[in-house]
Amino acid sequence: MKRLRMALQVAALLLALPALSSAQRMPQEGGWSVWGGLGLTNPTGDIDADFGFSGGIDYFITRNFSLGALGGAWSADTDFGGDAKEAYVDFVATYNWEHGKLHPYVQAGIGPYFVDFPFSERETEVGGFLGGGLDIFFSERAAIDIALRYHIVPDADVVAGDSDAKFFEAHGGVKFYF
Repeated sequence: MKRLRMALQVAALLLALPALSSAQRMPQEGGWSVWGGLGLTNPTGDIDADFGFSGGIDYFITRNFSLGALGGAWSADTDFGGDAKEAYVDFVATYNWEHGKLHPYVQAGIGPYFVDFPFSERETEVGGFLGGGLDIFFSERAAIDIALRYHIVPDADVVAGDSDAKFFEAHGGVKFYF
């Protein structure tokens, strides 16, 4: 009886080894993450803060460094009639640090910004952002993502009052790792 129990335990361990070896900490080199969420945007100038959304995808070159894409948009009422709208798609570089379930990160991006403000022509200009955030893992492959970003579009010609195409973004969402 003891031998049978021992044989079953060894067989169970051998069957479990492939599953245990494939369970790796996230992020992993050569892995991906996909994320999205909502946020509060606060444009500079005469435009009130309002909600927007953003999302993206990352490919991890190493466990700590990833390259990817970030996109988002917002729309807000203005004091001078009409809505101010801005959308963006940026190429992004991110560096994260691992501290157990907490992964703080810094990131920067550059890409086209689509600006549509009242009393101005719709235009597409190159812009970018600097920011950082924190991923809080709640499972092996999923995290709550909190980020702050400052977006700058230096060449946008915005005529509406004392406004420009710069804005702060406070993002909260969910990130999934593969």
